[in-house]
Amino acid sequence: MNIVLLTKKVIEENRVFSYIEINEIINDYINKHNLGDFVKSVKVNDKGNDVGYYDYSRGELVINYENLMIRNNDKISYLEMDDPDYYCGNRNNHLVFHILSSIYHEVCHVEQCLYINNHHDKRSRVYKINNRLKSNPLFYSRNYDYFPSERESDLFGYRESLKVFDKLDIDPKDKAYFHLYFIMYELLNGYDLNSRICCPLYNIIKPDSELESMDLNDRINFGIKLSRSEIISIYNDTNEYLGII
Repeated sequence: MNIVLLTKKVIEENRVFSYIEINEIINDYINKHNLGDFVKSVKVNDKGNDVGYYDYSRGELVINYENLMIRNNDKISYLEMDDPDYYCGNRNNHLVFHILSSIYHEVCHVEQCLYINNHHDKRSRVYKINNRLKSNPLFYSRNYDYFPSERESDLFGYRESLKVFDKLDIDPKDKAYFHLYFIMYELLNGYDLNSRICCPLYNIIKPDSELESMDLNDRINFGIKLSRSEIISIYNDTNEYLGII
């Protein structure tokens, strides 16, 4: 399967991915990245309260189609009200972009389980901390966005979606906004140079100098402390795209 051609077809037909196409996107990624031992079944249905989930014990990856559409529609409506720089040349393009990122978000959870089963390093330690805290359902539901596994999956989803949309012949301003969204709402989400709690992860665990020695990419993915210069450098990446919009 060529995900770029599929997305191009969906956009040209001014629609969203079908149940079958979402199933194909997930299975294509699983097959290409040899994740079959961790995913025994993929289900796209309208059951449950979440957009999707991956159940490691069952090897089951589930997408709730109705919630996938509703929540991503709501996300765009929120951006239309909240972001003064919001640019939407074609609303369906934006919807497809966010839907695709949500699909890849769930796939990333499979990758995380594969990693923790095969490695014993700082990254796997973060996953273990994540899973220990996640064992408290109420704490998890209240602090969902701060959990490193969820942040990493969000970033992974949008990176994969950007790879696809950068290859499409659509409004350059829409493309530029997708990158702006990724930087401002995802990469920098939870970082505050003026707050005692300076990064997303420290909302749920105590500061950990050992984790702060991880490389920049891992610290960004997990929401670990960044230096002022690192945050400013990421923020400055917005200038390229603001110039287009």
